[in-house]
Amino acid sequence: MDFSQLLTAENIQKQLKRYAWLWLKWSWLVLILAAALGYYLYQSKAKLPTRYVARLSFSMNEGGGADQGYLQQVLGRGLFAGLGGSSELASGNMGRLQELLSTRRLLQMALFEEVEMIYPEGPKKDFMIHHYLELQGMRKQWAENESSLAELYFQHKNFEQFSRQENVVLQAVVGRIQQQLTQELSPSEILNIRFVSNSEVLSHDFINLLYDKLNTYYSNQSVEKQRRIFEAARSRRDSLEQEMDRAEEDYIKYLNQHNATAQGRYAESIRTQYLARKLSGEMEGYFLAIKNVETAKLALEQQTPLLQVIDRPLYPLYAERPNPRLFLFIGLFLGFFLGTSIVLGIQGAKDLMKFLKAQQAAKKEHPTEDDA
Repeated sequence: MDFSQLLTAENIQKQLKRYAWLWLKWSWLVLILAAALGYYLYQSKAKLPTRYVARLSFSMNEGGGADQGYLQQVLGRGLFAGLGGSSELASGNMGRLQELLSTRRLLQMALFEEVEMIYPEGPKKDFMIHHYLELQGMRKQWAENESSLAELYFQHKNFEQFSRQENVVLQAVVGRIQQQLTQELSPSEILNIRFVSNSEVLSHDFINLLYDKLNTYYSNQSVEKQRRIFEAARSRRDSLEQEMDRAEEDYIKYLNQHNATAQGRYAESIRTQYLARKLSGEMEGYFLAIKNVETAKLALEQQTPLLQVIDRPLYPLYAERPNPRLFLFIGLFLGFFLGTSIVLGIQGAKDLMKFLKAQQAAKKEHPTEDDA
């Protein structure tokens, strides 16, 4: 039988009936495989806990920071090199904020803040990291594995003095939080952060605490920039004050030691005018420096937080609940498809091998001219 004979309508109908009877013969295996896979997927999803999603969005406060343009004009841009201008403080660096959110430094600041959280048995005040270990179920998992980490509690937040085991716990918590925390920056420069955990109160309180720590940390850095500007202006004022004092001393000393009639009248007059002009210039620079110091001081006192929260999470939080029934149907379908493929695929492979062997045998019995 050649390949063209296989494609006849009669042969195709015959083979379809044959494969249908073969499937019915092994249908018990297909159904068992479908039921097993469906049950497995159902149980795997049914055991997953409900996850609670907390969302918070914020942007840079365009009014934040003080205008430094005047100081740059008066004191010179060299004093402000690397400190950033008003445009930097107003627009901010959202990319930097995104990186800060997932750094261990900022997460540590939030994890070792002592906060009060509500438990079924009542409120409890402790480090956030202890609340996280309890509500996220990490202590229970460690206890089931008989790990000594299950009984570890932090007594202080001096990170440099942490033991090796304390660092292991801290790194485990930070690593898991980095997986639970996602962020997205919109085209309008609004940063949306999302935190997911097994506890509604943990998701709600942690994302709020994390934002507060980010706001404090970033604002303190910006105030520190303004403080450096103030210190630079004050240092220049003190330097000009010393120069003015020396010019004043030279002028008074010269007037006391010389008079216009003792030696050449015109030479002494020129010298007197020179010292007077020098003193006047030093005094003018000094008074301008005082004005600059007061301007920088006012800018420092008026420094405002740079971050502005837009939306905080509200109870009840969105709950991500797994749908075991959906995965049951998916498992049944996959099991049915897999079982059918195995039963019919094996028989199809056997038929193909049988067909190829028959063709080879036919060629040996009736060799063609090319073979000859």
